Amino acid sequence: MMEGHVTLVFLDESGFNTTPHVARTWAPIGCTPSFRHPFTWHKLSVISAVTSKGQMFFRIHQKKSVKDVDIVNFLRQILKQIKGRIILYLDGLPQHRSKKVKKFLSKYERLEVQRLPSYSPDMNPDEGVWSYIKTRMLPNLSIRSAGELKKKVKLALHRLQKRKDLIISFLLHAELPWDEKSKAMLYNKYKAQ
Repeated sequence: MMEGHVTLVFLDESGFNTTPHVARTWAPIGCTPSFRHPFTWHKLSVISAVTSKGQMFFRIHQKKSVKDVDIVNFLRQILKQIKGRIILYLDGLPQHRSKKVKKFLSKYERLEVQRLPSYSPDMNPDEGVWSYIKTRMLPNLSIRSAGELKKKVKLALHRLQKRKDLIISFLLHAELPWDEKSKAMLYNKYKAQ
């Protein structure tokens, strides 16, 4: 599935808001923990991609959902930063299938698009990014403003970008049909970190 000069890119989007992701925590015996937070509804959308080389790219969009034009701009960024042939994996989001995105993708010979099967988030390693950030990096946060939310999410994404080992672990744990050679290459990159 993987060749030396080809970069696999898995793209996905997620949303964040000021309502906290409540996770288990520790408390003294007999003291049920309580969590208070202001009720505000600030949101932001994030588009990201992880690569078979352990890279992660992202863009944050405040106060709006990711549109097809945002996907095109994000893909331009990826094409500038990744040299050589790219195999891009997308899910069935309508924005991924829009005329604008299809027209953009058709312009680049070095970019091949593969569709992930419907309703298969377990096959997209980029889902690991969202799960890790929401459950491990940003659980139980009391956030009061849109600016604070953006700052926290951006900081978490930048910290995760530096963890090549973690990004590769998302690839290894995705339910993808890796051949043994590809899986061994990824595992060796993971162990080398």
